[in-house]
Amino acid sequence: MIRTVTSILLLCLTCLIAQAFEADDFRGLTGREISSKIRQAGPTRLVTTTLGSTGAWAVTGRYAVREDNSLTDFYSDSRDYRLGNIAVEPPQGIELLPVAPAAWWNGIYGDSIVKDLVNLVPANFDVIARKRDYPPGTVEDALYDNGFWRSGIATIASTETNVFEPADRYKGDFARIFMYMAAVRPMSFWQSYGPMIYLDGDWPLLNSYSRRLLLAWHRGDPVDDFEKHRDKVITEAQGSGNPFVTLPELVEYIWGDSVGQPFTPPSESEEPRLPLKAVYSVAGDRVLTLYSPYIASDVTWTIDGNSVSGETVDLSNLTLGRHVIAYGNTRLHGKLIITVKP
Repeated sequence: MIRTVTSILLLCLTCLIAQAFEADDFRGLTGREISSKIRQAGPTRLVTTTLGSTGAWAVTGRYAVREDNSLTDFYSDSRDYRLGNIAVEPPQGIELLPVAPAAWWNGIYGDSIVKDLVNLVPANFDVIARKRDYPPGTVEDALYDNGFWRSGIATIASTETNVFEPADRYKGDFARIFMYMAAVRPMSFWQSYGPMIYLDGDWPLLNSYSRRLLLAWHRGDPVDDFEKHRDKVITEAQGSGNPFVTLPELVEYIWGDSVGQPFTPPSESEEPRLPLKAVYSVAGDRVLTLYSPYIASDVTWTIDGNSVSGETVDLSNLTLGRHVIAYGNTRLHGKLIITVKP
């Protein structure tokens, strides 16, 4: 009888179809309408256990285990952690930690803040003592820095406060998680450090500080294949994922340069162009595209002082490490630093 019930439960879980947003779902909507639609279509179910074949760790393992069987840690480059037998015990030395802390909410959403897989990432045990429930920010005076992420002091609205700053490769990922949590679970009154980045009420969700910060992180670290895969796995597990991953252009219509304009899906005939970002992988990215929606199209480009002809550069032609990309025309000049990894 137990086997029959178990089979039925597994069958029911299989029958639940994951719903990912499509561009046409938001056609013609403006920012407030877009965020309301995202909230209405939040997770249909949340993973309630950390172990077992359908628990949170099992789902995490489907996107976070590398080829060498090490477990991705969003707060270090360590390859010391292994998923192990998630049916009976969690991994050693690592946990699933909320990006947006539950302490920011006043309890109206119960423990769903720490059961929404979009908001949970693998983190080593040292993180919780260093990150606490600090808001995101650009650290001005580091109190902790492991060479990957750091925490310390920053100034928000003329007030010095503790913040945490993720690694460059995850800044966009974290920004889109914070945006998602604001849209799906807004609050009438935020608690703890929540008011540092979120606004009371359900619109416009982010304050002026967090809008600038998270937009910069979102634009500087665009969605990559790892983040897409993570979102696909989570969508299959809990019925919905993060629309700012599947449709990152929505961010601009809610908080960015397209606020107030009705959403127009990009033409399917247009070839997607990935804007510049801070960190590249030779194996994963392969090419670097000299493009940004915030830089004029008539600029000329150089890499480490050398002129570049064409729009793309084969990453295998660049040495590993940091490079200076400069651009300019008769009206403007600028530069940015990128890092190329294996």
